[in-house]
Amino acid sequence: STAGLTGITATTVLSYTATCTTAGTTTSAVGTVTVNPQPSLTLTATPGDMVTAGSSVTLTATGCTGGTVNWSTGQQNASSVVVMTVNVAGSAIYSATCVTVSGCTDSEEIEIMTLATACNLAVTAVPGDCDPASNLYVVTGLVSATGSVGVTSVTVSSGGTSVVVSLTGNSPASYTLSGLISDGLVKTVSVVSSASVCGMSSSTHTAPISCSTAPPIPLTVTSATVCAGQTATLSVSGCTGSVTWSGAAGAPGTNPSTGTVVTVSTTGLTGITSQTVLSYTATCTNGTTRTAVATVTINPAPSMTLTASAPTCTGATSLTNGTVTLSPLGGGSTAGLTYQYSTGGTAFNPATAQPTPANAIPGNGQIVSDATEGITYWVRVTNESGCSKDLSVMVPMSNCECPPPVCVPISVKRVIRR
Repeated sequence: STAGLTGITATTVLSYTATCTTAGTTTSAVGTVTVNPQPSLTLTATPGDMVTAGSSVTLTATGCTGGTVNWSTGQQNASSVVVMTVNVAGSAIYSATCVTVSGCTDSEEIEIMTLATACNLAVTAVPGDCDPASNLYVVTGLVSATGSVGVTSVTVSSGGTSVVVSLTGNSPASYTLSGLISDGLVKTVSVVSSASVCGMSSSTHTAPISCSTAPPIPLTVTSATVCAGQTATLSVSGCTGSVTWSGAAGAPGTNPSTGTVVTVSTTGLTGITSQTVLSYTATCTNGTTRTAVATVTINPAPSMTLTASAPTCTGATSLTNGTVTLSPLGGGSTAGLTYQYSTGGTAFNPATAQPTPANAIPGNGQIVSDATEGITYWVRVTNESGCSKDLSVMVPMSNCECPPPVCVPISVKRVIRR
């Protein structure tokens, strides 16, 4: 077997010796096996294996060194051939066989894909005049296709406006594009066919210059929502002139005056008990006057009081059963309120606050029942609007000392018994 020699590239000769042994006599002879290399044929197509109808393709065979290449097209002893594709879409298979001088052969096939004949689109564009009432213009023109068969649907578009036109054969068709903006810039009109083989085309033109005053850019304001006592920031955009602010003149705190970004202080509204909305008007002056209204929504902080009771005593020892209690002002409700507290220091400390997360205030308002005398509790109460109020109270000292001594008069009576 020569299966192990399929990769050889030159003729290989193998020698084998045959020995015959008879009674007292031995004779031998040498035989050879000549193994010729197998050709490895490769076919390629230039410019490629996918071409348009009617194109020429060159087929080339390689790997048949010293041999003869015979093609299915009839050409003999040719390393390459030129074939012409048909004028309709489809495919064709070509084959070639390599025959070496030693009689070894190899055959290969190649498939050539043929695309349908491409059609070519063309479009013209003639801009109309600017309409002063709308600052718009109209483009008209013709669209055509060469190499088109039957009815072809094409879309003509420019600047977001489009229209569908039907072409019959190679006959041109007219189109109109309306509502285009007059700005004096170079514009492109594109045409795309529903048949992919027709591709697309385009034409450029210069739009007429603007013939009407463009509307001013609208003023845009940014409103704010804050808690009572905080500072709100208002802003306005779209003004190329000066901006002045007015409104809510009677509101406590600092009111804005001029500028695209201003602040409003609500320090004078810390005592509000319900949501308050202040309106401010931004006036833009730049030849003309335009206005826009921004609002500041102010949410109240919780209205609460904080009290503490001293621990009780066992003899002269103060226990750790003092209480800290939250109560709504004016007999209000604690619904929607949460609390946290920290101890010691000079202010509420979020880092050591408990409970975590904040808890709802219990019905009886008691938030601590194991307080030690002399300890300061800082409590932060937060409402559903996210506004909070910090309160503090010191647990009173317990009076656990013995009462001062009291002098009690003693009366001595002498009794003589006889």
